[in-house]
Amino acid sequence: MKKIFLFAFTLLLSNCNAQQIINLENKGTYRHYPLGAYFKDINNFLNPFIGTYIYTNGNTSLKIILDKKIKDNGKYAEDVIYGGYEYIVNGVTIANTLPNTLPANTYAGSYYINGNAYLLNNSHPPCSTCTPGEKRLFITLQDTQCIYFRRLIIKREVVSGQEQIKIDLDLGNTVYYNSTDPEPVFNFALPSGSYTLIKQ
Repeated sequence: MKKIFLFAFTLLLSNCNAQQIINLENKGTYRHYPLGAYFKDINNFLNPFIGTYIYTNGNTSLKIILDKKIKDNGKYAEDVIYGGYEYIVNGVTIANTLPNTLPANTYAGSYYINGNAYLLNNSHPPCSTCTPGEKRLFITLQDTQCIYFRRLIIKREVVSGQEQIKIDLDLGNTVYYNSTDPEPVFNFALPSGSYTLIKQ
């Protein structure tokens, strides 16, 4: 009888300590994230965005590398897309965060590109070319010349059998500076705008 009781108690204790796994796509429904939870990419929404992508226009090129990993901030864990970029104009490297991308930098939140949110086609900004229910990746890109984040919206496409991503890069609303100082003027390394990058 003691063995049965001990087994039942051990099973109950292990269930109490089990990590709560939540579908990443339901993360936005939580006002407070459960302590120790793992927001897992159960439906593999993030996986198709993984890869190396290149944009070229004359003497301008933009290379983006995206990968996926678990980000754990000590309170909860989540699957995220992370990576870096290289921007070259007229043979001059304006920004290059790729050396920080793989594999030495182990905390996903410290990469220049990271996030895991999504936008539906009727979300702002709307997407006229999206199919019903199509999800765009909505993450952040940090500028190299200041501690400033831009919103990075990524839409996957296949054109003539070639995988590509269309990205929209615009100003975010997170900037760190002393509120008593005059608002700084930034010289952004990577200009805002839309870019189409071919998957390599």
